[in-house]
This record gives sequence, structure tokens and C-alpha cells, in this order.
Amino acid sequence: MLKRKQVKKFLTITIEQKPQTISRKKGMTREVQSFKLSYAIHKQALTLARELRQHGITSFISNLAGTEISSREIITWYRRKNNVEEAFHKIKSHLELRPVHLTRSKRVKAHVTICTLAYFLYSDMERR
Repeated sequence: MLKRKQVKKFLTITIEQKPQTISRKKGMTREVQSFKLSYAIHKQALTLARELRQHGITSFISNLAGTEISSREIITWYRRKNNVEEAFHKIKSHLELRPVHLTRSKRVKAHVTICTLAYFLYSDMERR
């Protein structure tokens, strides 16, 4: 996971094996292998400064060029997208939208509509 996050640029990580003695019931003890994780931050000014300039910066690209929509509105829409994704997750998992064993498109649409209405009721009850 650390390789995937490219942490080696900033940190030197060492893992030490540390045996631990655990007491069990009836006075018995057992030795378990544990690990101690320690790190050191690299002080390479050029690399660190370049990375810090980009740290925490997020850019939003929109297809609404030339319209009178403020950047604040776009960020608000982005933050609200989590609510939509959570709603779909709840519909799929808690309300068991899937599997759909229907073949006619009208029946599939009716099934999805009922599940969506059930989610609205569920969220309204949760809110109250």
C-alpha cells in the first residue's frame, strides 16, 4: 500500500520485529511476534518543496464553460455527489434492488421505482 501511495519519496520506513509475551488464562504465557513501525522524513528541500506545492490542491473541470455558474456552486455540487452515491449504495444493498429477475422493461422500471420510493421513505424516517 505504501508503494502505491508513493510514500518512499518523503519517508524512510523501518519495520522492526518485536516479540511480545502474552499472559493467558491459568497463568500460561505465550510469545507472539509483533512489529514496530518507525519512520524518518526526508529533508530533500527541492523534492519536498515541489510536492508540498501540490499537496492539498484539488481542481475541478466542468463542461459548463461560458455560463454564469460560480466556482462555489460547482464545489457544492461536488460535495453533494456523496449523498447521491450513498443513496445508490443503500438502494442496492439495504433495499435489495438486485438481483432483478424481470425481463420486461416496464416491470424493471416499476421495480426500480418502488425501491427508490422505499429509499425516500427510509431516509425520511431516518431523518425524523
